[in-house]
Amino acid sequence: MIKLVIPFQTITQLPHGDARPPLNIETECAVKALLHISYEHTRSSYGLGVVLNCDDEIFDGAGFRSLRDNHGAWIETDDVASLCGALGVPANEVGIVAVGG
Repeated sequence: MIKLVIPFQTITQLPHGDARPPLNIETECAVKALLHISYEHTRSSYGLGVVLNCDDEIFDGAGFRSLRDNHGAWIETDDVASLCGALGVPANEVGIVAVGG
């Protein structure tokens, strides 16, 4: 499970590790998009996969950082290591939140 979340209002501090933002995700977030990792995509390399949105467009680490830094977005996932590998970001990237699967 990989869920990109963008709040209505930009938040000033983002979570580290398992911490969650102080927002009610069901009522205070404008965008809740599901993402997925493809290991068969032509842009996948070294077995890391690529992250795709619902339109099968690539969503990369730079795109995530832009949404995080400019709009307070974060990603919830049950597999931080795979997601970070596919995004090309470190495993402790700010805004990548581990949730139970």
